Amino acid sequence: MDIAMRQAASFSLLSIVTLVGLALALPAIPWITDLALLIEACAMALRKRCFTPAGAIVSAAGAIAVLVVLGGVAYCLALGLTRSMRLWNTRASPEPHRPAASS
Repeated sequence: MDIAMRQAASFSLLSIVTLVGLALALPAIPWITDLALLIEACAMALRKRCFTPAGAIVSAAGAIAVLVVLGGVAYCLALGLTRSMRLWNTRASPEPHRPAASS
């Protein structure tokens, strides 16, 4: 496939996923004209859905798990970048000058 076709396919896929998400979310969103009331309603709905008996303990455990996973991803990304830069530098450096063989 051509690069332009791949980019178009990627954009189409992202557009479809976004539009499906909006179609599913719009009937559940209360239409409020005041932005502050909309944010408050969203925050209250989020608190209502995420409330657990353990509360802060579960939230802290989830936050720690997310930080551990993000740390692992960042470590792997940094490791891969440093390895690729080392490989790039060894390939980009000119070969040392070798004297001509004398006969």
